[in-house]
Amino acid sequence: AKSDVKSWNGKIIACNVEVIQVEMGYLDKPYYKVKLENGDQLWVGSLVKSGYERPGSKLRLLGYFSSVENDNIANKFNNDDFHILAFIVIDLMTKQMALLPGSEKQVKEWISGTVPSGHK
Repeated sequence: AKSDVKSWNGKIIACNVEVIQVEMGYLDKPYYKVKLENGDQLWVGSLVKSGYERPGSKLRLLGYFSSVENDNIANKFNNDDFHILAFIVIDLMTKQMALLPGSEKQVKEWISGTVPSGHK
């Protein structure tokens, strides 16, 4: 994704991650750094308060790939030009899910095996 960030901006993506650092974001929601399965690292702005975001936690995320623009929280921690804005977070140990109200349609698509399409 780093090679062509602009083409990914606004697309919905799903990924499994391991949390490596947690900071406080807007409205007491976590802003956290994760490691992807391929070893790459990136930041995630959570749109939900799940409580699952702890260092070492393994999560499955569904969210918007988004460029970092005039975002004070992101700019404070994130040196990349992008992050994920997660609207669904699943704790892979407990299988518990937290979701942003209104994202039920995306959950149904995702459970059926399809990453939902759409733009932020």
